[in-house]
Amino acid sequence: WAKLFSLESLELAIPALVGGISLALVEKRAESWLALPACIIALPIFFYIALLLSGTSLQRARQRGWMNEIAFEDTQPFWHVWEMYDFGQIEWDQVPKQFVTWISMTFVVSFSSCLDVVAIEMDTGKELDINHELKTVGLSNIVSGMTGGYTGSYIFSQTIFTYRTKTNSRLVGLVVIISEFLLFLAPLNIMSYVPKYFFAATLIFIAFDLCTEWLVHVYHKVSLKEYMVLLGTFLIITVTGDLILGIVVGCAFALVNFVICYASVPHVEKCGNKTSNILREFESRKILSKHAREEIAVIRLHGFLFFGSSVQIVQTAKQLVNGPEPEKRTNLSGRNEKGLFYNIRRMFSKSSTTGTRSDYPPLLSTQIPNGYQYQQSYAALNTSGSASDVESIKSGAKYLILDFSRVTGMDVTAIATGLMRVKQLVVTNPGLKMIFTALRPEFEELLRANRVITDDMEDLVRIQVFDELNDGLGYAENRIIRNRSSENEYFLPEVPDIPYSFQGSELSKVVASIRSMPDAKAALQSIFLNFFGSDMDELDELCDYFGLMRLQEGRILFDIGDEADMFYIVMVGSLASIVPKNGGTANQLFSQPSQYRNSIDLRQKCTILQKAVYGSIVGELHFVLNEPRSFAVIATKETALFYITRSSWKTLCKEQPKLALDLSKSVNKNLSLIMIGMLDDY
Repeated sequence: WAKLFSLESLELAIPALVGGISLALVEKRAESWLALPACIIALPIFFYIALLLSGTSLQRARQRGWMNEIAFEDTQPFWHVWEMYDFGQIEWDQVPKQFVTWISMTFVVSFSSCLDVVAIEMDTGKELDINHELKTVGLSNIVSGMTGGYTGSYIFSQTIFTYRTKTNSRLVGLVVIISEFLLFLAPLNIMSYVPKYFFAATLIFIAFDLCTEWLVHVYHKVSLKEYMVLLGTFLIITVTGDLILGIVVGCAFALVNFVICYASVPHVEKCGNKTSNILREFESRKILSKHAREEIAVIRLHGFLFFGSSVQIVQTAKQLVNGPEPEKRTNLSGRNEKGLFYNIRRMFSKSSTTGTRSDYPPLLSTQIPNGYQYQQSYAALNTSGSASDVESIKSGAKYLILDFSRVTGMDVTAIATGLMRVKQLVVTNPGLKMIFTALRPEFEELLRANRVITDDMEDLVRIQVFDELNDGLGYAENRIIRNRSSENEYFLPEVPDIPYSFQGSELSKVVASIRSMPDAKAALQSIFLNFFGSDMDELDELCDYFGLMRLQEGRILFDIGDEADMFYIVMVGSLASIVPKNGGTANQLFSQPSQYRNSIDLRQKCTILQKAVYGSIVGELHFVLNEPRSFAVIATKETALFYITRSSWKTLCKEQPKLALDLSKSVNKNLSLIMIGMLDDY
């Protein structure tokens, strides 16, 4: 810096600084594309005019440092370059030692060329073909090396300079090629007659333009953290004068900024109202509407999980399990705020809370026909464990579900500082179960390696793993239903002993009338009692309009595009509404029940929209709309179904209008509850 501000240095620097600022002002304010080139040409002309007026000779100007000295090499013919090549002087044993340097230079030039291309794209606002540009650089270096030249990349400053002159034409490149070739052939070095301040002014102009763009104008285009990274890198390079050091420190700044920013991004989404896609009978829905929201807590994880995500995961889990911490508001004096505005805010906070379904009046009656008992325990419906494993009913979350379906990656720091602490939370709360869903194999392997998931008996009771979120939700919901139904336990019917209802692809006739099957008729009456309150005589008449079907596991009930000529009520078993992922129909995938393997195979081939179990209505939507089916339904277990055809429906409306109205209301209630479940997910 002392040399820069010496009198001799200022004499050389000030004209260059004035020239650079002049070029910058002309570039910013002049509208004509000729203005900047004319100004550039004027700089050396003014220099020679100044020498002429001051009577200074070229030799004197060179002695004072205004121009380069004429070297001996500058007066040699152009072929003198190749006369210096003598392959006999090469130390060939040293060539293999240069391989590492050559490979390194290849990567350096490739990387710098990519940076140059991206910088040009950002400055010009135009997209470039990076592969084409890299090929151009590679071919140019091959030609340059074979003819005795140096390796190199784009001259970024020249490209931006040309763009600033608004002369966006390929003729510029052609002129540069011809000019440089003529300079190479010339018997003298033209650069020895161009004043140094001309080059300095050009560089100052480019530096001033880039600094203005990236230190001033960019301030409003980036975040404050990004700007501090940019400014810090610039200051390091400026103060130390070491470009490599500045780039390394800048990369470190950028890395720290990324970690801070990524750690502050929410990686956790609380889904307190999430429900499974299982359709159930009304008694189960009433239980779930009252208790599931309190007892099931869903945490959806996002992005890449690392130590920066752990705090969010642990805090969210504690809030869902233990409830939010008491709110503490302090004023400027440090005392708790208990004034008027605080109480008003608390009052409105309470009043604005959405009521749970437990606040709603009961929708349906849950009586069971006298003299009828089901034969299969309801607790056996998709649940694990024995009936004696019924948990005590306590307030607060009892099922903490961690969904990994949106997690892109995870490292061991997220497990050690986050998920392991969540497991400790589960261990210290005996009534709490932790459920992992949508774990990729590598995630599960990490969790097992760090003993978050183990095969210990205690962990098998506390921790469950499922392929999808809906499976985990279904497990928790089934346990809630079983626990809440334990005092008034009732049973599911068995699959009736009738022939299967499909022969090939055609629906066979009903083998046995429902009238001749008292167990099946009693089961349908029980389901109807959950739909609406009617006396047994009316229900007995309503059952006469329904038929009974039996499906093999893997049998398609109806397919996409089929006519909606009936709807169904599940007596026992399980159905799944599906849409093939690759288009087409379900019969193309499962034309025979033997083609259905298991739920995993089904999930790989199809999108599962909903599942239906005992007491749920299936196919009513398209039946009501009288439109072709937009999805297919397949039996995932051996299933028995009650069904009513459109012709029977019309007969019912004609002969028993009151029963038809009650049945219509039950279908509408079913659709309404499905819609409420969908809205609860948002």
